[in-house]
Amino acid sequence: MRNFKLLFAAFVVALLSCSCSPDSDSSPVGDYNKVDLELFKQMIDSEENPQILDCRSAVDYAAGHIPGAINIDGTDANSWEFNDGPFMTELKANFKTGKKIFIYGTTGWSGNGIVLPGRIASIWKKPYTFSLESGFEDWVEAGYEVEK
Repeated sequence: MRNFKLLFAAFVVALLSCSCSPDSDSSPVGDYNKVDLELFKQMIDSEENPQILDCRSAVDYAAGHIPGAINIDGTDANSWEFNDGPFMTELKANFKTGKKIFIYGTTGWSGNGIVLPGRIASIWKKPYTFSLESGFEDWVEAGYEVEK
C-alpha cells in the first residue's frame, strides 16, 4: 500500500508539473513566431518573394486573400497523419524549407492557429516560421491590399 501511495504521489506531482498555458507562444509540436498584424505586414513587405500560406478554406481564399498567398486548406490538418498526409504533401510541393514562411487563417482560428504553425515549424524551424496571431479579417479591417 505504501508503494501505491508513493507511486500515486509521484504521478500527481508529474501531472501538475506539466501544465500548459493557452497563451504560450509554442505549440505542442514545434516552436514558431507569433507576430501581430503590423509586424506580419512589415515582414512580408520586406521579404523578396515571400512564402505566404493561407490556411483557410478554398471558398474563403477565393473571396479574397493576401497578395501572393497560396491556399492549402488547414481545416483537417490536425489529424495524426499530418506528416504524411495531403496537407504536408502539398505544403512541401509549394513551399521551400530554409526560407521564411508566413502563415495565416481566419480571426480566432482556434486549435489550428496553434497546432498548425507548430507542426509546420517542426520542419521549417522557429527562425523561419511566422504566424499571424490575429487573422485575415484583421488584415482587411486594417485596409491592407487584398487579392481575388
